[in-house]
Amino acid sequence: MQMYLVLPLCFVLARRYRLRGATALWLLVLALGLIKPYFLIVFAPCFIPGVIAYCLWGRVRLPWQLWPPTLAVIVCAYALIAKHTFEGPRLAEWLACGAVAFTVPLFAEMPDSLVRRIAHLIAKYSFGIYLFHMACIWILFDIIKAPLPLQIAGFVLLLSALSFAAYRYIEAPFIRLGQSLLDGKFGALLSIASSQSDS
Repeated sequence: MQMYLVLPLCFVLARRYRLRGATALWLLVLALGLIKPYFLIVFAPCFIPGVIAYCLWGRVRLPWQLWPPTLAVIVCAYALIAKHTFEGPRLAEWLACGAVAFTVPLFAEMPDSLVRRIAHLIAKYSFGIYLFHMACIWILFDIIKAPLPLQIAGFVLLLSALSFAAYRYIEAPFIRLGQSLLDGKFGALLSIASSQSDS
C-alpha cells in the first residue's frame, strides 16, 4: 500500500524531470537499498523502473516478436543470479526490473490477439493479484486441507474474485480521483510549475 502512495509522486517528478530524473531516483533508491534494505526501500528499486519505462515510451520501435526472447533472457539471468530470500538487498530483483524497464519500450506493441487480450486482463487486475496472492496461497494450501486440484481451483477462483473487487472498489475509483486532480486545479498548478522550470 505504501508503494501506491509513493508512485503518483514519482510520476509527477517524471513529468517534470523526465528520464534523467527517473533514472537518478532509481539509482538513489538502489544505493539506499544496498545500505539499509528495510521497509519500502527494499521494493522501491523494483517499482520505480516502471516510471523509467513510462519516460522512455514511444522511442525506438523494434519488432514485437523480439520482446518474448528478450524477456526470456532477462528471466533466465535473474534465475541464475537470484538468491531466493526475503532478507538483505535484492540486487538480482532490482537489476531484472531495471532491465525490463529499459528494454520493453524499445519494442512495438503486439497486434490484437488472444495473447494480448489475456495479458491486458492480467495487467488490469494486477493490483489485486499483487495484494492478495500470498494470502490466497496461505488460505488454500496451508489452512484448507483438500485434494490438490480443488486447492488449485479454489486458489484461482478466490484470487480472481478478490482481484476483481480490488480493481472495482479500490483501484478504479482512485484512478478516477487521480485523473480529476490532474484535470483540475492540481493539474493546472503542475503545468504552471513545469512551464516555469522549462523557461
